[in-house]
Amino acid sequence: MLGPIQPDSAGFTLTHEHLLCSLVPYAAEPESATDVQWVDAPVTMERLGWIHRLKYVNREVLRLHDEQVVLREARNFALVGGGTIVDVTSRGIGRDPLGLARLARATGLNVVMGSSYYVPRSHPPGTVDKSDEDLYAETVSDVLNGVDGSGVRSGVIGEVGIVAPIDDLQMRILRSAAAASIDTGCPLTIHPPLDDAGALEIMRILLDEGVDAGNIVMGHLGMAMVDRVALAELATTGCYLQYDHFGGFEDSTFEYSGKGQALAQNDEDRIGTFEYLATLGAEDRLLASHDVCIQIHLRAHGGRGYDHMVTSIAPRMRRRGMSQELIDKIFVSNPASALAFKRPGGG
Repeated sequence: MLGPIQPDSAGFTLTHEHLLCSLVPYAAEPESATDVQWVDAPVTMERLGWIHRLKYVNREVLRLHDEQVVLREARNFALVGGGTIVDVTSRGIGRDPLGLARLARATGLNVVMGSSYYVPRSHPPGTVDKSDEDLYAETVSDVLNGVDGSGVRSGVIGEVGIVAPIDDLQMRILRSAAAASIDTGCPLTIHPPLDDAGALEIMRILLDEGVDAGNIVMGHLGMAMVDRVALAELATTGCYLQYDHFGGFEDSTFEYSGKGQALAQNDEDRIGTFEYLATLGAEDRLLASHDVCIQIHLRAHGGRGYDHMVTSIAPRMRRRGMSQELIDKIFVSNPASALAFKRPGGG
């Protein structure tokens, strides 16, 4: 965020978060007249029960925009030993390079900023009219020169948001991101379709485009891919396997944009999946994060915040018998490797 860092200085790293963003593109219209009152209602502790149920109706909960609140939350992570947060906010959902730079300075954390585009419903007006060359050039410029004249450069391409079926624009965005990754060496992080096949399809596309599998982070696997046969196949591709909803599905009222709870693993499920993947030889490619992206994920509004991984998940892993070596790989050495720029040209 404030300049390149050496991999060994990243420390305990969260590889998929949002510090400042807006998921208002996910906003839904109220289904009943009485729900209209919740559209613009402030997020308060007294209202949390309703807002959990109507999180996509309430516009305010979908925004992380108060720097002072986010600063306190991010400092919690720094105070318990956190070192780096990867903010994967991409175009269309409120990416804020100068705001992120301020948070990096105020917390002392390394903050890595994203690039490219999120899911189609968030694409800014005019995106479909951009040529392949435009899409490629803007991402390369984000990485090499900085975003929108700010001088603040992206350190990861993504999260590139893909939904099924993959239409022409999504395919062009994905391929332009692949080309930008190859030519800059910048790692690529993916939001795949939320089914057991989408991540594999995207990997085939990216590998066909010539992206080094070791420069690809496949995210949302605790929700996008729960079938272990499919997961074992994905593990053979050599990409990083990211579980980034820790703390988000412990509450049985949570539903992801109408997809339902059945698709999501809880924290214990995810830890068990890490143990399974380690038996497959994938322990050097495991990543973990929270995907804090709306206000009710913050401690200030009853959520688990950015420090849940340090204060709850790592100790729980130890209690289950996971070795400290594996825990350190998941939170320190694997993220450092995943975020390191590979030699431009795919080598």
